[in-house]
Amino acid sequence: MHKVQDLYPDELRIIFDAIKIPHHGSEHNVSKELLDYIDSSRYIIPGVEEDKRPSAQALSRIIIRPLPMDGDGNQLFIKRDIYCNAITEHMKPFVSASTELKRELNFEIKIKDINDCYEADI
Repeated sequence: MHKVQDLYPDELRIIFDAIKIPHHGSEHNVSKELLDYIDSSRYIIPGVEEDKRPSAQALSRIIIRPLPMDGDGNQLFIKRDIYCNAITEHMKPFVSASTELKRELNFEIKIKDINDCYEADI
């Protein structure tokens, strides 16, 4: 977090084209404080670990927060897409969430080869 703040000392919040989540989505490396400072419409979680990562806590921290607004109060994007290469036990409640809930929380989890995400969607 401090390294990002050192690079952007005058920014209150930074919007990136995409954010790669560190350590396969470990809850210990995806802090609320960091996510309060950065945001994107695309999150990439490469190399998920079966029954471990991404953690439900890390996914929740990405999903359950308001979308960023511009100075005029308009949303900067309509949802957060989370790209992973497999579904783990921790992800099943998010993947199988109702369309209504996904729309309300503005997220979608997309399972695909991570290399395709870098090239095709971003």
